[in-house]
Amino acid sequence: MIVALVVWQIVGGVRRKKLGVALLAAHPESARVYTRLGTSMSGVLKEAVGAMATVNVSAVDNAQCGFVLDASGGFTPVSPGNHTLKLMATIQYPGVAKRIITGQISVALAPYQCALVGYDKAQQAFAVRDLGYLTPPTGSVTA
Repeated sequence: MIVALVVWQIVGGVRRKKLGVALLAAHPESARVYTRLGTSMSGVLKEAVGAMATVNVSAVDNAQCGFVLDASGGFTPVSPGNHTLKLMATIQYPGVAKRIITGQISVALAPYQCALVGYDKAQQAFAVRDLGYLTPPTGSVTA
């Protein structure tokens, strides 16, 4: 039973990663909703994260969403516009106790915009922090 559960998690994770990479390749202007920060961004954005617990985006507008890992962290590519994100936060307490919180949050994203979603423990609510914009790719330069 445990082996089947592990296999199910691995297959689901691979499927979500493939979906995220395909969406990003098809729509490079997609906004990025970060759920965790990588080592290259953690020092710069430590103040922005504050006391936020990491979350998982389980759905965007009630549809399955992809997930991409890169040097800047883990993110879900989302088309520009207004979206409703279904989120799940896990808060670990000392020992083995943990609390799982689910909820929804509405976000408005522009092309190339980056946002960080998390669960604010002090406010006991999901929060979105704007991280700025990616530099859009420019056309090829000819000499």
